[in-house]
Amino acid sequence: DALERALDAYDLAATRAGSGATQIDEDVFVAELRVALERPERRSAPAAAGAVRICSASDLAEEPLELLVVVDALDGRLPRDEADDPLLPEQVAASLAGASLRPSSSRARELGSLALAAAGAREIVVVAPRADASGDPVAPSQLVAWLERAGVEVEEPAAHAARPAAGADVLRRVALESRREGFFLDPSRELDDRVGDLRTATLAPAARAALTLALTTETGGADRPLAVTALERFAVCRFAGWASAVLRSRDDDDGVDVPDAREEGLLVHAALEAAFTATRELWQSPDRDEALLVDAAVAAAQAAVERHAGHAVLRALVASRVLDAVAAVVRAAVAEPFWVFDLAEQAFGGPPRAIAAGAGEPWSPLVITDAGATVALRGTIDRVDRSRDGAHARVVDYKRGRATAQRSTKSVGDEALQVPLYALAVSERLGVEACGVYLPTTPKDLRAYLRNADDGSKVAELVARPDGALAPIARRVLALVDEVRRGLVAPLPTHEGACRTCSLHGACRKPRFAMTPDDDDGGRGAGGDLV
Repeated sequence: DALERALDAYDLAATRAGSGATQIDEDVFVAELRVALERPERRSAPAAAGAVRICSASDLAEEPLELLVVVDALDGRLPRDEADDPLLPEQVAASLAGASLRPSSSRARELGSLALAAAGAREIVVVAPRADASGDPVAPSQLVAWLERAGVEVEEPAAHAARPAAGADVLRRVALESRREGFFLDPSRELDDRVGDLRTATLAPAARAALTLALTTETGGADRPLAVTALERFAVCRFAGWASAVLRSRDDDDGVDVPDAREEGLLVHAALEAAFTATRELWQSPDRDEALLVDAAVAAAQAAVERHAGHAVLRALVASRVLDAVAAVVRAAVAEPFWVFDLAEQAFGGPPRAIAAGAGEPWSPLVITDAGATVALRGTIDRVDRSRDGAHARVVDYKRGRATAQRSTKSVGDEALQVPLYALAVSERLGVEACGVYLPTTPKDLRAYLRNADDGSKVAELVARPDGALAPIARRVLALVDEVRRGLVAPLPTHEGACRTCSLHGACRKPRFAMTPDDDDGGRGAGGDLV
């Protein structure tokens, strides 16, 4: 880059002087090019301002400086040997050797730049290492010898600077960080109060009781139901769920003009709610008119999008995608004669303010109880369909793409808990058998997904209660919440992909790259000697 800038400057100067077509000797060209290369770039005052600057001596000529530090004052570097020119490869430098300036001229110019920089400095420190990075001895610059002969004081740095003794807080923090690092190097280690286990034998009984009460309260064990979405975070990573539900950690809202994926998803949900609600009567007919249904649904969705978009013009960029998604989902629903739309965005366990806002009265919380343990849950069901005979219900949960819908279907009951819990809430509220499916809303993904669509039977199995026994999904919830209430909140996600999209990595501070335990270290891992 420096060579290109110098050549451009040389060409511009020759053109302005009217000598662009004039032939010159090779040695004259090389000499003038060197002048262009060594000339410092002009910078504005704001660009040159700063408490600390790292630059060449030629950039500091006649500038007022509080302190000038000259580093690497070594033989061959200060002044620089001609053979070490960083701009020219070794072969090019050899071919230009006969046309080069005399070494004494370049060395004198470099020392002159240093002298001009030193002239404006109140204090000067020259650093001359005794050895290089590999430990081999190196010779100091002639400048250092001149300064020593002139009587300048020479200081030898102490091998080890005296450091104050670390306090108790520092030692505790070091121990905690060592334990945390060791855990991420080998997650199979036993948990303790420093990593992943909030319980500790040193807690006073009152503190232990307060901790248990707080964890129980924040996980749906008191008067505030736990959001099903928060429960899913616990299922994927205990720490992420704890930070979100208990510590109330939230993502920053950048307030961008163009909706991101999350906001676009909310807009799709709002548009689908408006589309299905506005066409409720049309769904009851056994002879559904697809064109009439789609037109009416899209019109209602468009009105909802316009209300949601407000004055932000750039949001219109996603409006067409939202309306395409609504049309695709409505067509897919029309093609299923067994199911009839019943409810959209049905909330359960919602706060009283949802009723006051006119959002529709929510159902009661979904309460799961067994052996003295209680979990109250809240959520919002995207869509509820009923069979024509009224004996069955189906929960539909919208996902943006096919990959997300397939991943949720595959992990339903383990990590994906929304649909089975929503189906359980519908079953208890309506007194019918219930199943559930995940449905992508992107038209292309929806068409591909429907070729091998899930029939919801796995969700039906998770919700079933043979002989009045506890449903499998209910047992899963109680076991999960029990671990959290016992303080087991280690950052151990069920899959590494969860960490790539997690917004809480700054809280658990899991290293982006971590060594895996060696096979021959007895299972303690590479961090076995850190604690």
